[in-house]
Amino acid sequence: MKGLMKIAMLSCKQSSILSEKQELVNLSIVESIKLKMHAKMCTASKSLSIDNKLIDQAVLKILEQRKEQNMSLTAAQREKILQALR
Repeated sequence: MKGLMKIAMLSCKQSSILSEKQELVNLSIVESIKLKMHAKMCTASKSLSIDNKLIDQAVLKILEQRKEQNMSLTAAQREKILQALR
């Protein structure tokens, strides 16, 4: 039984890696089950996953706002920066 639990359970480090991976691609069924099992038993990892999702949403919102504001330099601003670097 202990051997089965060792195979089935993830460490917190493995859990955080899978949590991040989940944001980019779909997890396999086994990975998804392991992550859910770990989250049920480890409140720290569950909190980390929630926090990571909030951070990702905040970053996306900031990027969208900057895109909407057309945050680009004018030719004069670019030239001024180049002059300062020389």
